[in-house]
Amino acid sequence: MDIEKKIDELKEIVSKYDTESFAGFFSFFMKRHPDPAADIDLNKFGSKLKDFLYLIGLNVFSNQKGSEKLKFSNRDIGRLADKLNQIKDFYYPKKISDYNHESILHEMALRNHFDNGVLSYVEQDIEKLRRVFTPFEEIIIEDFGFDINFLIEIGKEIELISMIRAKKQMSFMHSREFADFNNKIQFKKESFSKSFDLLSEENQDAFHN
Repeated sequence: MDIEKKIDELKEIVSKYDTESFAGFFSFFMKRHPDPAADIDLNKFGSKLKDFLYLIGLNVFSNQKGSEKLKFSNRDIGRLADKLNQIKDFYYPKKISDYNHESILHEMALRNHFDNGVLSYVEQDIEKLRRVFTPFEEIIIEDFGFDINFLIEIGKEIELISMIRAKKQMSFMHSREFADFNNKIQFKKESFSKSFDLLSEENQDAFHN
């Protein structure tokens, strides 16, 4: 089986899901990493950032658009992890003498995406935007009626709105009730489902949202 077929199989799974549900699910776990010691399918992924971004990309650009909602208990999460790991390891040689032209190109492409986690400050990102788009500023103003500074200020406002919205949505996690729930799960005092059923309806709804 060639690697393109493996990628097609992965695409077939992700394309079943509604993009908002799929992207929202994995975006949440980019920020809120699950307990690494937990025996859950999410921990089969090698990277909680690059693997999830890759899957989201496959879903967003899929020719088929599904309507299923992705949930934490869905068995496809484990299948996605297994198939993605197969793709990443497809050309990986067992020993140095097994390296060939294909395996080298494959590994370079994979390392460029999955192992390239360069972090930057917001100021550096803004400076990069200025550097890239300033040479085209006259054309941008002519076509759209605003300049680079306006775009950057809009970006800052969107980020601020996103932070305020996220803080509001996640406020339930700071309640005493949810702290007790989280403690039971982390220390395996009760099952997730049993502990979750004991939460107030308000906190259950907030968690689902």
